[in-house]
Amino acid sequence: MRVIPNLFPALQSESSGKGESEGLLKWVAGRGAHEVVVESPLHDRGLGDHSLQHLTDLLRVCRDRLRELMDDPDHAYVQLFKNHGEAAGASLTHPHIQILATPVCPDAINREANAFRLHQERQGGCLLCDLIRTEIESGRRVLRAGKAFIAMAPFASRVPFEILIAPRAHLESFQDLDPAGITSLAGILKEQLGRVKEKLQDPPYNLALHTAPNSRFRTGPYHWHLEILPRLVRLGGFEWGTGMYINPVPPEEAAKILLGTGTEHGRND
Repeated sequence: MRVIPNLFPALQSESSGKGESEGLLKWVAGRGAHEVVVESPLHDRGLGDHSLQHLTDLLRVCRDRLRELMDDPDHAYVQLFKNHGEAAGASLTHPHIQILATPVCPDAINREANAFRLHQERQGGCLLCDLIRTEIESGRRVLRAGKAFIAMAPFASRVPFEILIAPRAHLESFQDLDPAGITSLAGILKEQLGRVKEKLQDPPYNLALHTAPNSRFRTGPYHWHLEILPRLVRLGGFEWGTGMYINPVPPEEAAKILLGTGTEHGRND
């Protein structure tokens, strides 16, 4: 595997990062970083097709890159993501992951952090920790409840067969994973990607990491997680206009299909 600068970076360290304004309009230069993690020399091997050891090493490399990029005080947030397939936005067919360090914290992460903060103020605990306990008690949407990680079809899935993977222990940042955690994550990620490939005939998908922002930009507590979003339906005017999603496959049914016909509950280790 290799980590290289993106040939056509969306953000780059040479930009000044100086903000400007014109009346109500404000903007800032695209200061940051844009890297490509080449997964392996093999052109046709998907992320879930790697050996467990190779996937573990790949996740360790990604964690280390996030650590270094997050150490830069000019980087408010570091986004790791993978686009698999042309319909998911992949412009290169050789398997790769992308990492972008941004000068501002994304709205999506701020909204989640605020939700975590409000839940903590009202309920006295972590929103995702409480959700994980609720889902394990129900079992209807759980794909795997391991000792270290859980994989589930989220209750309010935005797209068919959406999968959420999260550490069961409260952990704010992906880059805080220890070696044992990296190995456990590789195992559950490989399993879930294998299910998506087998049960859904290898659809295009987006994988996105949600982790805590740089400490200088945090607006509330956080619990990191991974999202896998198969691209089986197209978003239309309703979704773009409202921020609401029409999902024709309920998460309970999606969990049954991903687990196999007749299986209603995920394995609990």
